[in-house]
Amino acid sequence: MATASIPCALTVSDWRDAPFRVDGESVFAIGDVHGCADQLSALLEQATELAANSATRLIFLGDLICRGPSSLAALAKWSARSLDAAFDNVHRLAGNHEQLLMLSIGGGDVAESARSKWMTMDGDTFVK
Repeated sequence: MATASIPCALTVSDWRDAPFRVDGESVFAIGDVHGCADQLSALLEQATELAANSATRLIFLGDLICRGPSSLAALAKWSARSLDAAFDNVHRLAGNHEQLLMLSIGGGDVAESARSKWMTMDGDTFVK
């Protein structure tokens, strides 16, 4: 089975270590929510309670959308400004599902190729 390649104008730099010192900070990393907004709410509620008494960092690792029942609700929770008030640092990364969605917007060969690939990865659950 042939796969569509997505032409890309990105430049990839050489790998270099990115030091990450915790120094007593509590780190909460959340990834692969895939549209499960209710479960994300429960997780964020627990993390917010734990964050009340210490230095905290919340990291979203991407793949908030597709597959589950509530991609838009998951994105709303991901983008909520209340998280910035509850945690000392919040980092929001896009995963491959979000990247393909963004690439598929608009016209042209890149958008069409990205849209085709995204739909094979349950992108249809997002657009329904």
